[in-house]
Amino acid sequence: PICGIYPDRCRMTIFTPITADNVINDAESVAVPISGQGAEPNETVIVTISIAGALSSFVTTADGNGDWSVIGDVSGIARGDTTATISAYSSNGAETSLTETVMALVDVDYPSLSFSTPISGDGKVNQAESSSVALTGTFLGAPVPTITVSDGTNSVALTAMDMGSGIWSTNVDLTSFLEGTIFLTAQTQDTAGNAIIITHEIFYDSTAPPVTLSLPMAGDNVINIAEIGRAHV
Repeated sequence: PICGIYPDRCRMTIFTPITADNVINDAESVAVPISGQGAEPNETVIVTISIAGALSSFVTTADGNGDWSVIGDVSGIARGDTTATISAYSSNGAETSLTETVMALVDVDYPSLSFSTPISGDGKVNQAESSSVALTGTFLGAPVPTITVSDGTNSVALTAMDMGSGIWSTNVDLTSFLEGTIFLTAQTQDTAGNAIIITHEIFYDSTAPPVTLSLPMAGDNVINIAEIGRAHV
């Protein structure tokens, strides 16, 4: 074994950051790339990841230069907002072994996001309400959301305002939108990259119902004294 004969040539190293920001989010937890160098060439490398007391192990083989890599799925043990301890082990064929340990953060908690409903009181927007429709909701664990409003043809993106106490708010003008179902989307993402998207629908009707008069009134379009006390519409 090269490392057993020339130990100064081998120094186990795990490359960091583990992910781009050294934080493993929920989407990344199913395939965490871990690589390094300095293992015994062509020998087995065992990588362990410990999160909140739970342990997962992955096995790979170093190449002829002692470089190695593995893809680890830790979705089954990743919980909340905590720290991951990542260790790599390779036997050097002598009395000792080559090891390296690094740390990474884990954040698989998604932010929360909601719409306050019913919008416009009944989930329907009429002509009088259409120029300024109030949209509100709650958010937690991420910045204020971006709101997208669409009728399937026209759309507009709005940045909500932080009203304090976890409340977001914005207004949208629907006067240039097509009547019918209006699709609302709210989305935000926390610093670890955990994104949340929610949707809601409202109905937009800006056309007043037609009004007709039944003529002639009172049968002959003349209201006599006997008919005057009754409504004729």
